[in-house]
Amino acid sequence: MNLLNLRAFAVMSAFCLFFALFSQAGAFGGNNTELKEQMQKRLDSMGKLLSGLAVDNWHNIENGTRGLIETCEAIDWSEPGKELFKKRDDAFRSAAEILMEKVNKRNLADTQRAFIQVTIACWGCHDLPPE
Repeated sequence: MNLLNLRAFAVMSAFCLFFALFSQAGAFGGNNTELKEQMQKRLDSMGKLLSGLAVDNWHNIENGTRGLIETCEAIDWSEPGKELFKKRDDAFRSAAEILMEKVNKRNLADTQRAFIQVTIACWGCHDLPPE
């Protein structure tokens, strides 16, 4: 991937990530401190992952991806009315696990495409109307 395409990818990914994670709808609509902490951990992991993708740093890519998967295990969606969030979060986890498969193969183009799918899965929750 040439430098111009890599920069364009990084800029677009950062924009998508910012939009998905800081949207006022969906998972951030409630007042659940624990959930917000987990979302912040996701944001930190996505940042590490994106920075790794921008400079071809597999250590950051792998650690960021692992962090995303770990946050899926830590979120408790047992509150009433959260079935849809759990379903969307399961889709996020599945996308993150596919991303880890691509990371393990060390194929940058496939890893970048899988990262975009993870970002789209983020939108799944943040695109929901607030409760």
